[in-house]
Amino acid sequence: MDRPTFDIQKTLQSMRHGARPNIFTSQRHSPKPSERPLPLATEALLASYGTADLLPIEFFKQHADALRSLMLAPSARTFLSSGTTRADRSQSHFSKSGLEVYRQFSLTTFQAVLSNFYPEPDKIRGFSLIPQVIEWPDSSLAQMLEWIHAEYNLSYWDGLSPLPNEPVWIFGTAFHFVNLADDGIQLKLPKGSLVIETGGTKGRSRSVTREELYTLISEHLGLPKNRIVSEYGMCELASQAYDFVLNPDGPEQKLSERWFRFPEWTPVAVFDRLSQQQLSGEGTLVIFDQLRLDFPWPIRTEDLAQLRPDGSFQLIGRVPTSPLKGCSMLAESIAITEFSGVSSIPMNEIQQVGIEQRAEAIHSIAQSLLVDASFRALWREELGNETVTQWMLADLSKSLPQSPTEWLLAAKVAARAEGPKRWLVIPPEAHAVTWLYPVLLGTVLAYDLYVRAKTQDPMLQLVQKSLSNFNNLRIWDASHRIGVDKLPAIDAILVYGSDETIARIKQHTDRPVQGFGSSLTVSIVSWSAWESWRNEISKDAWSLMQMGCMSSRLLFLISEGRPADSAILAQCKKDPRPIGPWPLGVETALEHGSFARRCFGWETPARDREGIPLFLVEDFHAAKPISDYLADRAMCLPVVVVPIARTTEFANWLSQQKSVHKIACNVKDPTRLSLDSDRFEIVDHGNANAPIWNGLHQGRALFGL
Repeated sequence: MDRPTFDIQKTLQSMRHGARPNIFTSQRHSPKPSERPLPLATEALLASYGTADLLPIEFFKQHADALRSLMLAPSARTFLSSGTTRADRSQSHFSKSGLEVYRQFSLTTFQAVLSNFYPEPDKIRGFSLIPQVIEWPDSSLAQMLEWIHAEYNLSYWDGLSPLPNEPVWIFGTAFHFVNLADDGIQLKLPKGSLVIETGGTKGRSRSVTREELYTLISEHLGLPKNRIVSEYGMCELASQAYDFVLNPDGPEQKLSERWFRFPEWTPVAVFDRLSQQQLSGEGTLVIFDQLRLDFPWPIRTEDLAQLRPDGSFQLIGRVPTSPLKGCSMLAESIAITEFSGVSSIPMNEIQQVGIEQRAEAIHSIAQSLLVDASFRALWREELGNETVTQWMLADLSKSLPQSPTEWLLAAKVAARAEGPKRWLVIPPEAHAVTWLYPVLLGTVLAYDLYVRAKTQDPMLQLVQKSLSNFNNLRIWDASHRIGVDKLPAIDAILVYGSDETIARIKQHTDRPVQGFGSSLTVSIVSWSAWESWRNEISKDAWSLMQMGCMSSRLLFLISEGRPADSAILAQCKKDPRPIGPWPLGVETALEHGSFARRCFGWETPARDREGIPLFLVEDFHAAKPISDYLADRAMCLPVVVVPIARTTEFANWLSQQKSVHKIACNVKDPTRLSLDSDRFEIVDHGNANAPIWNGLHQGRALFGL
């Protein structure tokens, strides 16, 4: 097969200096790059982005069949994105001609990258850690490497077989290189060698930052960081962007100075915090891949990027989503990949101190943390907002036992007399500092404690230092997997997570598991009392940026007659204490969430400025489960209107929603709903995120196996 003859040097030049966006304009009601409008969600696209000529990347998952029907030629090949089931994977269809263009220009771009490092790239041997298509039949990446294999001297490599004593290039995913390092592979690649890495590590290996990945590759394969290249691509595209150093043999270039670049045929833009299209700055990355013949529309991704005017960009994260279940953790991150073991550590001297003295010491430590500047700064960094940080600290102050005696009583409630004394605490991904509650109470009880977290977690290190006199708190690194790695010296496991995660952990360990699963908090208020309680309701919803299971995720509005949507939304927006500005991810998540709701026909007004939450209004329908009302993004609050004549029906419906554990309402209102205080934890408005540390969680003893 003849190699396609394209101007490699021109392609390389465009990638060196950035592909100038010659399609997009800075006007909201442009661009018009294709001759075919996308006949999907037209009204929603116009309302959110000012154009219907745009393809949100989630449509490849949500509307895969509809997209296939829009193709002008039959589909010849379908690639799938990564995922656990076909239902949650994007389906990217290619016609025969679309696939051929994908092949030709992938080779062109790849040859341009190699030409930056080698005058005669055809003479350099390559090795791929990517499995062959027969092993990864749905992978566009595996297909691209097979095309490269047909044109270059490429061999598939297992990571163990000897390599030549001459310069080579190695192509692999990030998780391949992480696993090589964790398996103890130590090589010294010949001078002039090159590594090309692509993709993330989530779900396949331990998570690492880009800086950590480059350091790991450099140390374990013995080559300068300047000779590590990152590829950015996805199964929905036909083009790839690469990040490489222009002078690979020069001084080491910082990662902060390295930028991805597409070739000139793939201009990019960003949608900013309010979905306004920009040619530079921060926002959601939009890619117009002119080689994607079957879908000739700009693709709005869910990647956050910093974009320069020349079209080069850096990835700065993903647009976050908020899980439907309160405490959440991916079950796949518990037991999937092998890693090295952890040595056991015997019980220490903590039990030699009386429980009364421990209660006094922990009370003093807890009060000191409340006023500790470092503790506050770490919370401010995690939450990304000063107002929310103030609310959180106020809530924590309410939650903590107020005296050594209260700490002592809470500890006795939390434990079973003859129960386990050595625990592994696994916090939820949504709100990792949940471990603070069991750690402080566990110290009062003289327990040996491990927390599954990153070894360099600054919040955990700060608390660990505060408890140094007890020497009872250690970290079990988050890279380890239960059922695969050797557990530390523990008797039991305490885990906050989804019900699926808890079930998975129980399958993979013989230790008893105390699991606190899926949980939701909701608010209830009458329309007549809305104005009086508006500030407290806002605090219940936003105090922890809706992380974890305590922040209210739904507001049920009891009304004698449904107020107009506009009146409700106007009242919602009148909070005299503005919460914003928020981190970029939160702002863009709200915009994406607003678009998603518009696709389902919701009346969602535009956010006219930053820092405004997303409110949605809907009538109560008893036939719906509570999951149908929930928003799938953080800082988005659905308002469900319940006619006062249907309050009995509503109360019965609410009692059947097993995931609801806490209700925030006006507890002094004699006309409030008749709610079962044994079934729910009922708190006054403004206290949803201030659970009393009384030794219980979700109505059960914290360590009460």
